[in-house]
Amino acid sequence: MRKTVGQLLAVTFAILGAIVLASPVEVLAKKKVKTEKVTIIKGRNQCFTFRKLKLKKIKVKYSKKKIAKAKLKKDVNLGAYIQIDGKKLGQTTVTVKAYLANKKRKTFKYKVKVTNYLQIANSKAAKKKAKKAFALQNKYRKQAGAKTLEWSDEMYEYGLYRLKTSGFDSHKNNKRDCSAYFGDLADIMYVEKDCHWILENLATGNWKDAMEWWKTSSGHYKNMISEDWKCGAVVQYGRSNIAVFSSSTANEMKEWRNYKSHYAKVVIKRQNVLTGAFLPGSEISIYDKADKWNTMKAYEVRKESGLVLYVKAERIYGIFESMVPDGSQKAQRVSFTAIPLTDGINEIILK
Repeated sequence: MRKTVGQLLAVTFAILGAIVLASPVEVLAKKKVKTEKVTIIKGRNQCFTFRKLKLKKIKVKYSKKKIAKAKLKKDVNLGAYIQIDGKKLGQTTVTVKAYLANKKRKTFKYKVKVTNYLQIANSKAAKKKAKKAFALQNKYRKQAGAKTLEWSDEMYEYGLYRLKTSGFDSHKNNKRDCSAYFGDLADIMYVEKDCHWILENLATGNWKDAMEWWKTSSGHYKNMISEDWKCGAVVQYGRSNIAVFSSSTANEMKEWRNYKSHYAKVVIKRQNVLTGAFLPGSEISIYDKADKWNTMKAYEVRKESGLVLYVKAERIYGIFESMVPDGSQKAQRVSFTAIPLTDGINEIILK
């Protein structure tokens, strides 16, 4: 009996369908998202940077709400990154679904513990890891032809203070924290070292990732291998890493707390003899009388409250006015011996 073409096709498709249905189907297992453990101090944050991923937006889920809060932040140098703030004591799992620039998605999961303090950085093990990172940094310096840096315990303590106080803050509080930690010495060194006294690199993750990040980032690498620096340290606190550098030697940093006996604070004011009023607009020069031409510096008295300077203590200085305020005559020259900060402030009134 002859079959029609339509019947033959129907039989063929039925057979193929049976084959397809009978064939084993390979089910791809869903890739498990790795959970990262994070400890955050209440009121502080931890940041997660991604060198190769361009994050556009995120959606966040919490196993317990109000303990932590994740958000997307942007930085000129770092690009987009995830910041998790510690809001309330406790533990929660934070699941972040990130939408990338290439229209793909990636999920990150963090098991977050919010506590009152961290003890990690104070341990011997933490310092041992820090010195390993510092040794790797010196290896990079040697490869670049730069001198190795001296390890400084004082710089380690400062780096730890920076991270405890401000965490990964993209350097926003660098100057504030430096002044709070070192006091007047920060202002003294800022002038004496021509703004090159202390500098830092920041990164998140483990110390090996941090070192790799700094090595491949042009600005951070420039800081790392600069010949301006003589000592420093590397610190990890939680997931935040900091490399701190100083143009002072390690021995000089050991003595930094004694700076008040070595330096003097000078307040220079310009006064109108007739009215007794203090005037802005004077330009003065100050110099060490033992080495006039190599130490002379010019300044402007811009405020009625005067000009604040820091100089070496127990030395004789001379001051003269090079430009007078409007309607005034040139002030008389002044000489004085600078008393140290331990004994008070040197107030100089030009008349």
